[in-house]
Amino acid sequence: MNKTVYLVLLGIIISFNLHSQMPVGSWQTHLAYTAVTQVAESHNKVFGFADGSLYSYDKEGNEVKTYSKITGLSDNTIRQIAYNKDQNLLFIAYENANIDLLMNDGIVNIPDFMNTVRSGDKTIYNIYFSQNLAYLSTGIGIVVVDMVKREIPATYRLEKDKVTLPIYGVTEIGSEIFASTSNGLYKANKSDNLLDYQNWKLIEGSPVGTQLVEFQGELCLLKISDGVYRYANSTWSKLVDDTNVNYLAVSNRKLLAVAPWAIYSYDSPTNRNIISGLSSVSASVYSIDNNGTYWVASGDNGLVCVKGDGTVVTTGIKPDGPATNRMSEVLFSPSYDKLYVVSGGPRRYSKGNIGYIMGYDGSDWTFIRSPYNDMIGMSIDPRNPNHFFVGTWQDGLLEYENNELKKRYYKDGWIDDVDGGGIAWVCGTAYDKDANLWMINVLVQNGIKVLTKDGTHKSLYFSNLSKREATKILITSFGQKWIISDYKSYTGVIILDDKGELKDQSSGASYKDYLKFYDQDGNLADAANYYSIVEDRNGAIWIGTDRGPIIFNNVKNNPDIAFSSNLTCTRIKIPRNDGTNLADYLLDGERINAIAVDGGNRKWIGTTNSGLYLVSADGLQTIHHFTSENSPLLSNNIFSLAVNPNTGEVFIGTDKGVISYQGDAIEGKSDFSNVYVYPNPVRPDYTGIISVTGLVENANVKITDISGNLICEGVSQGGQFSWNGKNRNGERVSTGVYLVYGSNSDGSQSVVSKIMLVK
Repeated sequence: MNKTVYLVLLGIIISFNLHSQMPVGSWQTHLAYTAVTQVAESHNKVFGFADGSLYSYDKEGNEVKTYSKITGLSDNTIRQIAYNKDQNLLFIAYENANIDLLMNDGIVNIPDFMNTVRSGDKTIYNIYFSQNLAYLSTGIGIVVVDMVKREIPATYRLEKDKVTLPIYGVTEIGSEIFASTSNGLYKANKSDNLLDYQNWKLIEGSPVGTQLVEFQGELCLLKISDGVYRYANSTWSKLVDDTNVNYLAVSNRKLLAVAPWAIYSYDSPTNRNIISGLSSVSASVYSIDNNGTYWVASGDNGLVCVKGDGTVVTTGIKPDGPATNRMSEVLFSPSYDKLYVVSGGPRRYSKGNIGYIMGYDGSDWTFIRSPYNDMIGMSIDPRNPNHFFVGTWQDGLLEYENNELKKRYYKDGWIDDVDGGGIAWVCGTAYDKDANLWMINVLVQNGIKVLTKDGTHKSLYFSNLSKREATKILITSFGQKWIISDYKSYTGVIILDDKGELKDQSSGASYKDYLKFYDQDGNLADAANYYSIVEDRNGAIWIGTDRGPIIFNNVKNNPDIAFSSNLTCTRIKIPRNDGTNLADYLLDGERINAIAVDGGNRKWIGTTNSGLYLVSADGLQTIHHFTSENSPLLSNNIFSLAVNPNTGEVFIGTDKGVISYQGDAIEGKSDFSNVYVYPNPVRPDYTGIISVTGLVENANVKITDISGNLICEGVSQGGQFSWNGKNRNGERVSTGVYLVYGSNSDGSQSVVSKIMLVK
């Protein structure tokens, strides 16, 4: 290799090692694995299932691996897992009735049950294996899956009084098949036509159980909150008289009944061993190893391995992640380069979620469990990253410092409760440019509260705020406070301006209450509810409603218009391009829960039902539309969005947890002092986007070969330029070193960088 080229390549490799990050267009899940409830064991791995998510532990290499749509799974939100040792596969059943078979050489999807059965309860309660068949206990009957042919050959429906019975468990003994239903236990001969429900006979006097197994030629049935029953010689008797038993199965020729603090292990119906002393291991589901140890799914403790005498061999096996998937807000602090996630939300939406404050620094997750629930609205002190405030939906304002609850403001003469009812609602916290903390104290007389930078408490009165369940406050770059409320008949927007003097309405602060707006054409923008608000990089205010977004473009340059009768909104019209000269409003009819602005001033828009959109800065072009069907997106119900302006990574909070997408726009830099390219070098197997980052905003970029021939040119998105590795004819370029030239708009600043590409 030429010595000069070698030195260039060495410098590029060193640069790449210093600036490694996710490629543009890639996804990363950020899921909680703190509530492990199922476990399955293969020959060399143990699989754990937590809150709809799957991971594995390699028993020899001690490696923990997570699985998702990013790694090849066909769906999100798993409901059941079971390992079939004969077929060497993990059977994965999803909440929506989709099915995956995870094998050593890949994943096979069987969507037939999900796609062909149109109605009824398709919940999969249990999985039973018989040779190459899997019998699924579901709400509409027994669904048979052929794991070799990868098809569903039959569905057996059991009925009573012409009503289909849900099936909770299936097992076989000899030539007979048994099914546990909501009406008791049924049996049939496998040689009969099982499609005819009349060939299934009720075993009179049988308990209604949730899990059914065969053990040494006898039936055992778990009845929740009662215990385990044994069926022998046509007689039912109580085998395990423990009302806390919540799981029953046969593994490695042992019957195992699992309670939260004990495992009942039977070698025979009359020979029992109790593994107790598991107070630190909240055993809920199990598997058993061949060496006499038990693998336990142990809730917050992850996967735990214990011996038959209760000795813990290993514990805490689980991936790193947030504390819960039940989030209400994601917030990125560019000053501290950290993501924050809080759980909870308004009580009418969240139903009393445990309060967690979670932090992610790009590699590790930490969290604080609060004694208070339903958190909504977090603000980080701009002067101290370890000092922050969180609002709650009934317990006032919480102040934290160094991860400890420093103070709770609640019914203290400053934070008020609602009509003396003992509930203090605080949300919509935000710092102004002077480090004063503003917040909404919901449904009280003085609805705006301010904690000044020197610790003084302020209560500000603005009429009609006492009638509102306002949820969010935006403090604009030009000092105005925009407040949205989204509940019942008092929905709307309140705008106030205290001129930085912490004044209320009676002291001269400008104030305006809007229950409706008219658009640029004089038409009523007939939104019924307002859910999200953000200021873009040009000072325009974007508000998410139940009828799509509305925009206020002219307020920053003319702040007084907000308090006049001339304030109008803009509804973006998307031409149909069908020859009719008609247009449709952007996302008309969609509920917009979240809007975030990236470094290119483009808008990421999260909806309730249609997933995630990326639109151009003016909203006229849809650049991406991600759904849970066409991407790894966890859910089409987006709660919250946050963008890391330094990297372009977009954090997406959904009703199923947090996932991130590596966008292609970052905030423009003030100069070219920290420009780099990633990935670099570009290896032969890489086919994604090559990013030139660290540019000034809207930089002019040209890429040439070493001889100066132009390969590609364009303008950066904020401070980042993306190249697909192809020339202007759409062909992948040859192996070599390529030069990147960047300059600002007037040419006063410029930069040259290098890319090594191997074809």
